Amino acid sequence: VNGLLWVFHPLSRTFLSDVETVRAVLSAKKSSLTPIIGECDGDVLSKLRAAFKLRLLTLLAIELSGEDSVREIDVVDVSRLLVSISMANGLPKKENSWDCATTLTEGDAMCTWWTHVFTCALFWKQRIPEKAKQHYAVVRRCPPELLNNPLALAVGHAFCCRKLCIDDRDNVNFGKFVFVHSRKALEQLRTACARDGAPEVSQLQDTLRRLAYEWVMSSLLDAWRQDLEPQIPYWCQKPQADYRTLYQEACNHYTHLQLHGGGERGSR
Repeated sequence: VNGLLWVFHPLSRTFLSDVETVRAVLSAKKSSLTPIIGECDGDVLSKLRAAFKLRLLTLLAIELSGEDSVREIDVVDVSRLLVSISMANGLPKKENSWDCATTLTEGDAMCTWWTHVFTCALFWKQRIPEKAKQHYAVVRRCPPELLNNPLALAVGHAFCCRKLCIDDRDNVNFGKFVFVHSRKALEQLRTACARDGAPEVSQLQDTLRRLAYEWVMSSLLDAWRQDLEPQIPYWCQKPQADYRTLYQEACNHYTHLQLHGGGERGSR
């Protein structure tokens, strides 16, 4: 029964009432939605569930990008709904335990992981770091299915960059760690950009690439500023790490993606 509760959610009713969308989902040939959605069964309910999860993740992505300034969503509600659908037995009974790391052990671990990445990013954007921290444990535990996926690894390293900037600026190795994670994120992004997913997930993949580039660029700027001596003009100082080279690469690729891969912006 728990596996069908999502059908009665208002967002689900809106989705299922769209006859054209449902017809398109059911008539489409079976295709993999990896690395975003792990569910790949071919029955009717699985197809609808996978498409709905993709729709919900897209809602979080749009909210993060600020593309739709009119419509606002309840981030917690959408995130909880996504996790409840993705888990085999629904949400844990304990209140507020939906964000615990054990949620990656059952059901669609891929979708669960991306949900927590987006949710954490949205809480950072809303300047609610204490809520974002509740999702760190899950994001750290990247599912085995994603450990060889360049896009997931790139987002993971970029996530670490932003986490350092938000929580660990006082660390003596702050700049060094940001530089290392930025370099690793860009290495993975070079590979990720060369891989195309199914048409259904390509737009969301572009959004995730943009998010990774934005995190890398803003983190490199933060690390560079942190290294500056306040009493010396910045143009007279030599950075402790080669932030410029990494930033230039990220900026070039990000600009190309913005021009040729879609239009979401402002998700830093």
